[in-house]
Amino acid sequence: MHKRAVISAVLVVWAILFLPATLFSGAAPALSSTTLASEGAMPEIIVSITLQEEALPAYQLLTADTLHTPPLSITPMIRHFPGQLDIAPGVSHSVPVETAGTNANLVDNWNRLLAEDFEGSFPQNPCAVYDGSDDGFNRSWGRNNLRSASGLWAGWPASAGADSVNPALSHYPANLDSWLICGPFDMRAGQDLMTQFARWMEINDVDDYFFVGASVDAVTFHGLAWSGVDDWAAYHVWFQNVAGEEQVWVGWLFHSDADENRAGGVWLDDVEIWRYNTPAQVCGGLDPGYKGVVVNPYEWINNSELPIIRAGDTIVVDKLKAAGAHWVRLVFRQRAGIVRQREYDRIIDTLCANGISVLGVVNHETLTRQDYDNAATAAEYRQAFAASTSFIAKHFGNRITYWEVWNEQNLRNEGPFVEPIRYAPLL
Repeated sequence: MHKRAVISAVLVVWAILFLPATLFSGAAPALSSTTLASEGAMPEIIVSITLQEEALPAYQLLTADTLHTPPLSITPMIRHFPGQLDIAPGVSHSVPVETAGTNANLVDNWNRLLAEDFEGSFPQNPCAVYDGSDDGFNRSWGRNNLRSASGLWAGWPASAGADSVNPALSHYPANLDSWLICGPFDMRAGQDLMTQFARWMEINDVDDYFFVGASVDAVTFHGLAWSGVDDWAAYHVWFQNVAGEEQVWVGWLFHSDADENRAGGVWLDDVEIWRYNTPAQVCGGLDPGYKGVVVNPYEWINNSELPIIRAGDTIVVDKLKAAGAHWVRLVFRQRAGIVRQREYDRIIDTLCANGISVLGVVNHETLTRQDYDNAATAAEYRQAFAASTSFIAKHFGNRITYWEVWNEQNLRNEGPFVEPIRYAPLL
């Protein structure tokens, strides 16, 4: 059903049934996990890295690390770039936004600063590659078509340079310190910086690793190092504590030692860097009045699950304004394993710009795992739930003032029931 019909139906129900005393008690129709559209075959993982000056960075893995058997090794690390960067400053590349047939304009505060799919010339401004090994060989990141996440080509850390290695004939070389660095990016008006990329990894030596980090001085990079074996996975890495910085660089490094225990190494594909600009309007304190309505974050159109407010279609906002609604109740729902922050940012910022506040709901739909009422795993579930919801609440902190944790948890046969002994610790 198209959202125009959905909104009309919901508004009729609201007009008849909603009273001020019951505004926060309605439940949005739940989608079972079997009905959610898949974003693709690759697992998707969110990582938050907090830069802490000269201290090791703090991090959170916001998607449960049950995808890897055995688990990957993840180590907070500070790496110092040994050379001199010679790349020009990055330029903001805004994603075009169009609105057709509606009165409200989509508000999109995200800018894509970089897109690299390795299908053409590499590297391109504002990125450069460096061999920091100082071992007499010249090997650096380059493109190769042995494997890829999409298209035909991906990046491999020893595929370029005078002493390049063919990954089809050899494992990665010893004593490698291969850097890919992009930037600088201007974060003076930015709130969040995020890089996403697809990664394939085969690193058996515990002293070899793949590192991703950020720097505000082009020398000291704070980030995480991984080792282990992992098929293609899509990573969304958020860098915290870089808001307001005049220059920020993002770097990827592959390091190997002199041991002979080497394998396929690491492959990168579909690298992007995004900046979320601080919203012009702080909407969390808007007076919701007494009129509100439940709005589902997604709708199905031609067998595709799409954000309810998106480029080219903001009719929901027009309908809400016409009905005099001053707030909406919005569930933060995961899709293919993660809550898609950019989609929610566009929804919430567009509502905010049109005088409509948001009541945020985090519940059983926020995480993929559904063992919230299992006595054996309830404590582990709470940790994952707290990590995910605190990340969401921090990101939307100045835009959403009121939150609802779970809904109808007391209905044993109708809702996502949770025993009181396990619901109380969730709060």
